[in-house]
Amino acid sequence: MNINSVYAPIAQSASTSATATSSNKSAANFADILQGQKKMAADKNMSVDNSSQANWRNVDFTNLTPKQMRTISADMRKSGAIDFDAMTSLQMIGPLGKVGPNGEFVPFTSAEREQIDNTPINYSAAVSQQRANIERMGRTLDPTSGYAMWAKLEQLLGQAKSCVGAKV
Repeated sequence: MNINSVYAPIAQSASTSATATSSNKSAANFADILQGQKKMAADKNMSVDNSSQANWRNVDFTNLTPKQMRTISADMRKSGAIDFDAMTSLQMIGPLGKVGPNGEFVPFTSAEREQIDNTPINYSAAVSQQRANIERMGRTLDPTSGYAMWAKLEQLLGQAKSCVGAKV
């Protein structure tokens, strides 16, 4: 440790203390708050609408529009079948924009976006293709590739009609 440091010492005001004080009252309050949050989370999970879960399990993922997938993937996330990353990955399948004359990204016009949002996509094939691309690149063990998520999504979309789900 350098005693002649160029940094000025930090003066601590009297109102803040570096020592921790034990207070049974604050610990009890924290425990009460934590229990309340756990109960609210459990109640929220219990109140998931089973009809929305049944709806996405009976969907034909080979013929969905992006507009429909946004709704269905949100229902899948609400039911706990997929996480946020999987939901957004499903929602991002399809074209995002165009390439301009100089290679720049050009967003679709609202009319083009409306047409794309109402054009069916085979999401089962798209998810399988994404998983296969990761395998082809030899990145199945790379945690940044998202391989596990795509493999589980492929399983979930393939099993949706048989009402067997996998947590993604």
